[in-house]
Amino acid sequence: MKNVLVLCTGNSCRSQIAHGYLKHFYGDHANVYSAGVETHGVNPKAIAIMKEDHIDISHHTSNNVLEYKDIDFDYVITVCDHAKEVCPYFPSNAELFHYNFPDPAKAKGTEEEVSGGAGVVLTYQLESNVSWQVGSNKELYTIPDNGIFMLYPWQDYHWRTIREWKEDDFVKVLFFEMLTPNVPPVVEDIKLLEEIKNFRRDLGENK
Repeated sequence: MKNVLVLCTGNSCRSQIAHGYLKHFYGDHANVYSAGVETHGVNPKAIAIMKEDHIDISHHTSNNVLEYKDIDFDYVITVCDHAKEVCPYFPSNAELFHYNFPDPAKAKGTEEEVSGGAGVVLTYQLESNVSWQVGSNKELYTIPDNGIFMLYPWQDYHWRTIREWKEDDFVKVLFFEMLTPNVPPVVEDIKLLEEIKNFRRDLGENK
């Protein structure tokens, strides 16, 4: 059996959800673990949202990655940039995968919005020969080829960095918008927009 580790910051939401799905669909073929570089406890909303898919993660615990340093993992999947950057090193021949997902624990809005009623927007980067970073509010992300970037349209402002394009430069992406009928109206956060403007100005962007 293969050993698979899913890693995020606090082993609270993202890695717990991924752990639950992997265990549900591939539990007969792999030993699935999840951990964090910190431990924040299993988020009750993660348990509730997985229950809607008839997957029970209520028995999961929040574990630190160092607890598994003696396990020889075949695959390590990091689901947030922070975990990828600060994960303690331990000897392993594991194949590494990384997809950054926004933290569901930080979602804002009504209970209906937070639980997914408003849907998500996905950017799937197919192929590129240059880097074109994507911004979400005041954070910058680099999407690798064959990578996915997800945001919540009712709370995240989505933008791209300004760059000068040469004739042969390209980035191929697929953009998916999955919304339900009860999407809340977009209310502009003037303060946040001004902060994003200042953030982009500090990056050297005038727009």
